[in-house]
Amino acid sequence: MATQGEDTCSPGKNKVLQSFRTYSIIFPFLILFLIFEAVLIISYIPTGSLGTALTVKGSLPPLSSSHA
Repeated sequence: MATQGEDTCSPGKNKVLQSFRTYSIIFPFLILFLIFEAVLIISYIPTGSLGTALTVKGSLPPLSSSHA
């Protein structure tokens, strides 16, 4: 049973959130999100030398359908 001075409707009324616990969740999440964003941005940067070296200009010769 509840004592006379205890509030059973809001049992966590006198509790205080500890800020270091909140930051231990938010900061790693933000760091992982920024790393993910950096990987995405770096992966979409076009590479000039690789793109021009492997690009075929003009029409391709027709492929023969007969096998040897």
